[in-house]
Amino acid sequence: MIDVIKQFEAVPAAYPNAPAGLSTKAAALDASMIWARIEAYTAYRFTVRELVWTLRGDGGDEFHPRLTPVVSRVADIWANEAWEAVTLQDGPFGICLPVDGVYRITAQVGAGDVPAPIYQAFQRLAMAQKYCETFGRRDLADSAFSKLDGTNAEQKLANHPARFATFSSKQRKTKENK
Repeated sequence: MIDVIKQFEAVPAAYPNAPAGLSTKAAALDASMIWARIEAYTAYRFTVRELVWTLRGDGGDEFHPRLTPVVSRVADIWANEAWEAVTLQDGPFGICLPVDGVYRITAQVGAGDVPAPIYQAFQRLAMAQKYCETFGRRDLADSAFSKLDGTNAEQKLANHPARFATFSSKQRKTKENK
């Protein structure tokens, strides 16, 4: 079993550009804040940055990096009270650890084009953030996303219609107001 002792991720030099088609108010938001949220939620990195994992594992274990894509990596093992370089092979489920020990894997993560659904998520997050700021509820977007953690809501969110919700001025009938 592999225990990730710590993970350090550098801040990227730049994020991708904001998508076209944002409202003036949404375009005025800090795009890096929105990209950071998307990357945190998807565990996918769109721009290159350094990442260091320190982990403990047994010989034969395979480490599957939680953040993708891993572009390159170097590794060290703690031996004789110092870090020593070690070559780690790829296995069918991740990076193979040759012997029991504490490892430091330094990787470059992030690459590739941004898919259209991610740009759509950027637009929706920008709209939601601007809406929450306009009505003095900055905490609302954070609260909504924190409730998604650990649920199957990610799939439901991915299949959500193009608009957030419909508004009806008619009061809904409930048991209390019949």
